[in-house]
Amino acid sequence: MSSQVTRQTFSFQLDKEKLRKAELRDGHYLLRSNWVSENPAVLWECYIQLMQVEAAFHALKSELGLRPIYHQVKKRVEAHIFVGFLAYALWVTLKRRLVALAPSLTPRAVLEKLATLQMLDVCLPTTDWRWLIMPRCELDRGAFAWAKKHLFISLELLHRSVHAGMIRAYV
Repeated sequence: MSSQVTRQTFSFQLDKEKLRKAELRDGHYLLRSNWVSENPAVLWECYIQLMQVEAAFHALKSELGLRPIYHQVKKRVEAHIFVGFLAYALWVTLKRRLVALAPSLTPRAVLEKLATLQMLDVCLPTTDWRWLIMPRCELDRGAFAWAKKHLFISLELLHRSVHAGMIRAYV
């Protein structure tokens, strides 16, 4: 026996009171918790902080490409966490600066563009067992012009940073 639903066999009745109550909740969050003693405002604040932490981890994994590395030495674990924190702090700083200077740009787009800049140290051994270290900066002029226009970075500042050892990349 098959029962088909047709216009003749189907009917419904709208519960207008239930619909009105449901519409009152549209656009609102409903948090459910076992914290019965806490003030609802504190619960909401904790939820917002949780969302911020999750967004930070998402940025670390997706935007910055950080992945877990399994260290055995406590100092290395701490260093790894510190480097991850610094990377995230710089990413947030860049994101906030972009909101002020170039709202249409994302941190990822800026990092991809700046990745074409190549900086390295040329290290040569001397005859007296010391090392001669010469900082070298190879610039893609198009990428630099883009950075200068959008981020207000000067070539002089970039060169000073490289030569002062503030920026150092090994290729």
